[in-house]
Amino acid sequence: MDGNKNAEELFILTPEDKDRITEFERRRMGENPSLEAQMLSWDARWRPEALDHYLSLGWSFGVKKEGRLVSYLLAQPFIFFRGLTQTLWVEWLAADSDENAQKVIEVIYRWARDKHFQSITLEESQDFARYFKAAPWAVESAQGFLVLKTSKMK
Repeated sequence: MDGNKNAEELFILTPEDKDRITEFERRRMGENPSLEAQMLSWDARWRPEALDHYLSLGWSFGVKKEGRLVSYLLAQPFIFFRGLTQTLWVEWLAADSDENAQKVIEVIYRWARDKHFQSITLEESQDFARYFKAAPWAVESAQGFLVLKTSKMK
């Protein structure tokens, strides 16, 4: 970062970011979340035990502006998944805007290409899948999954 507090920062999420993510998700739920929303958070993709798993792997990324998290993505590598040697599985993406969602998708896409992964895969049924459908890279729908090819493959 260049010392400008207003600058945006792309970074790899670590276990130390767990509270930052929880705070971000609570902001997304609103000032006074309903009991139903609170109960849904117990089963959310970003619940504490899921964060403990994903944040320790080094494949999850975030975007900060003015020191506040504005988007993040939880991911992990799968080896030999659906016939491919290396797939990056996206478990969750949350963003405060379409623009910030696209920034974290671009980071994960470039990271996967750099590490010679064959694809990025996620569940098509997830609300955040719309961000991937809007990405400039080829996205295929296959058996309930969205697949972004990150290498030349048939």
